[in-house]
Amino acid sequence: MPPHWRGFVRGSMMDLRSHYENLLKQLVDDPERVAFRICFPSKFVDVSSDFVLAVARFHGTSFTDECRKICKTFENHSDFLELKFRENDGILTWNIPPKIWFSQLEELYKNLRDISDISVVDIRLSQEEIFQLQYVYARIHSVYKHFFHRFPKEKIPTSANFSLESMKILLNLIKTVVGYSRWMTDIIENKNSEDLRRYPVRLIEVFNELWDWRKDGAEMVFIFPNDLVRTQSEIFVLECLKLVLRQVFVMLRVNPVEELG
Repeated sequence: MPPHWRGFVRGSMMDLRSHYENLLKQLVDDPERVAFRICFPSKFVDVSSDFVLAVARFHGTSFTDECRKICKTFENHSDFLELKFRENDGILTWNIPPKIWFSQLEELYKNLRDISDISVVDIRLSQEEIFQLQYVYARIHSVYKHFFHRFPKEKIPTSANFSLESMKILLNLIKTVVGYSRWMTDIIENKNSEDLRRYPVRLIEVFNELWDWRKDGAEMVFIFPNDLVRTQSEIFVLECLKLVLRQVFVMLRVNPVEELG
């Protein structure tokens, strides 16, 4: 595994994981003896965590009371949204504010541009799934054509001025694209092929969900003729997705195609 690839993994999603682990541990008297297992993302929330050791043993209170205390402390914290504690299984769940996802996306873009050497990985996708990945790539270039037609003097943006309101419909795609670094960690840790195939399949699903959102010209999900700033932000998301797809294609030994007949 190339050294700069490992550095990229440590420098992106893993930082976000460590960030939340540290925030949670701030409320524990003996953080060296309590660990939090952080999971990104689940179906209904961005993050979940369980306590490996019950914090109650340090405070002489109940496990439930300690978790309630954490929720109370962080309920107005700017890095947590909808923090909840499920008493039946002792799981904390929360959503990550959009601003954090946006910053992670920009960090991903910066690091992906520097990666030139990655290894081929045994990821067992079907021919139909590979075709669908190529189709996503081709559709990105279809959007670019519309972008240049609407804004002929512009270039593909290399950053974005994100607006929380305008980016709402793209947030699921952003979360999935950012998940690329977690996928890299799974590859380094030699996860089995079935686990590894889930990420590229999820890319297809999330992109297609967004693409099908408007039937009267799918490209208009990303292009707003009267709002260049909003358009640039959404095109930037596609540019990040395109870079991720290129890396996936290298690992699959598949050529990207800008047009499908």
